[in-house]
Amino acid sequence: MSCVDDHTKDDIEEEKVIILQDKIKTIDENIIEMKNDANDLKNQADDLKKKLDSLSEIMNSSIAIPQ
Repeated sequence: MSCVDDHTKDDIEEEKVIILQDKIKTIDENIIEMKNDANDLKNQADDLKKKLDSLSEIMNSSIAIPQ
């Protein structure tokens, strides 16, 4: 009976390890996805900054219309 109990305990421990490995894999995948999202956001911010700089340049170089 003790041998069966030990086997069951081993099975339970093995299942716990598999569950933890799956959770770690999911966390790793989420981290990769977040890094990609962050990179996309950085690229969007860079693009917006370029557009803002261009608009700023246009406004600064425009001839003022007398009122």
